[in-house]
Amino acid sequence: TLQNHDYEIGDFYGRVAWDSLDTPDFPRHGAQMNFITSRNVGALGSSEVFTQMIGGARVPITYGYNTLLLSTDFGSNPQSVQPERYFVLGGMFDLSGFQPAGLAASDFVIGRATYYRQLDSLGGAFAKLDLFGGASLQMASTKSDIAAIPDNSDITAGLVFLGADTPLFPVYLGFGLNNQNEQAVYLNLGRIFSPRQY
Repeated sequence: TLQNHDYEIGDFYGRVAWDSLDTPDFPRHGAQMNFITSRNVGALGSSEVFTQMIGGARVPITYGYNTLLLSTDFGSNPQSVQPERYFVLGGMFDLSGFQPAGLAASDFVIGRATYYRQLDSLGGAFAKLDLFGGASLQMASTKSDIAAIPDNSDITAGLVFLGADTPLFPVYLGFGLNNQNEQAVYLNLGRIFSPRQY
């Protein structure tokens, strides 16, 4: 088990972002890219001095009612850091089968291919409800600086899901599993935000 540890955060960071997606939940056109780098320094009150980088990209490819969403994201700590600085992974579209924040890593990279098809569109312009069905394949490599959290360069996860893009928020129902003998059923009301800062 990991020991309790007190720490302070004090950093400055820079961010570069581009987002031309037509919708954040079931995009069909456009692209999205994010990159953030931060530097934690003692002068700002940080109990450790280190640099952290994180980024990602999403590009949908659509033909008719069918969309293939290709996405990737990564995180890196060039220096050795304590576990409280680790990235957390896991969840419906973030290595399916694991619970949200069920994994931790000092460095990681994830690649995803998510297919979804618009099944129906209900209602009018002011109360539209679009229904989707799809599946996702995710592959990842994780690294850790401590023995209690082992490295893993061969994580594969899959998900089948139904989704609804409602006027208020998206709704997801899915089943995910992975090659680490983990599986989960997901019911999510609202936008699925990454546990990492984008």
